[in-house]
Amino acid sequence: MFHVIIILSTWFMPSLTAKLNAPKVLLPYYSSFIANFTLRVEFAPEETSVANCYRWRSTRPEVAQVSLINSTDGECAAIARVSAISKTPHQMTTAIVAENKVTKEALRCNVIVGEIVRLEIETTTRLLYLEDSPEELIVRGFDGEGNIFSSLEGLPFEWSLVSDNDIGGNVDAHNILRIKRFSESHYTTPSHIVPLEEQGLQGDTILVEGIRTGSARCSARLKDVAYKGVTPSEVRIVVVANLMLSPPDAYVLKHAHVKYTVELLRHNSLREISMPSPQYYLEVKDRSICSLDAEKSVATALEMGSTEI
Repeated sequence: MFHVIIILSTWFMPSLTAKLNAPKVLLPYYSSFIANFTLRVEFAPEETSVANCYRWRSTRPEVAQVSLINSTDGECAAIARVSAISKTPHQMTTAIVAENKVTKEALRCNVIVGEIVRLEIETTTRLLYLEDSPEELIVRGFDGEGNIFSSLEGLPFEWSLVSDNDIGGNVDAHNILRIKRFSESHYTTPSHIVPLEEQGLQGDTILVEGIRTGSARCSARLKDVAYKGVTPSEVRIVVVANLMLSPPDAYVLKHAHVKYTVELLRHNSLREISMPSPQYYLEVKDRSICSLDAEKSVATALEMGSTEI
């Protein structure tokens, strides 16, 4: 007698679920200009080869509307633009739903529309080197509870330079800093800034470069008259000469000497600065580790350890 054993094996495939790029969005209400936010359906790598049709709708279109981006048939799209059209400063909410036409799977993003009460400029650094790459300044908006608005895309701002009177002197800020358009720079223009610059306007992001040593303030305010009561945000930017100390690092024995030279980078070329200079000087951070002859620009190691010059 023969016994036949049949082994059944089952393959379990993980469900490939699409996702939205944001669960909640906070946008400013519409007065003169409409703020936008871009929602995307993000797919797993295995899903990119499968045809997907997502239809979008807003549960309260009087609060925020949704429009398709890169749609081929006017019905389906993987990307959509959410526009806040509520005209009241009071907080309003709606939901943006993206539904898969085939599977009926629904993706949801809650959209909150409120009022900007405070602005704050974000910086990567507030110290610029003369004739170096510019700094990108981004202004953020906050509501009355301190929540950050997800996007200020589409809102025009007025950026200005203000002389820094706190440190004395009477140098015009425009002689120290320059606001540069993205279209005139070597850097990629953010997509939402392109239409604003084409109209001669400024958005929530700008470039600032140093043209002379000194300090000045950069200010940003909303152009929309509805926000005239919002205090402009300011940041202080310091521009210094692009100096290089050679050697940049030195590992020496006790009582050894190191001769330093100072070079200035201008117009993409290095020029040695005669030291001592009426404009620049050397100093040592920890004098117990090494001494410094400022006249000769020579450092002498005194004890074991490390310090900076």
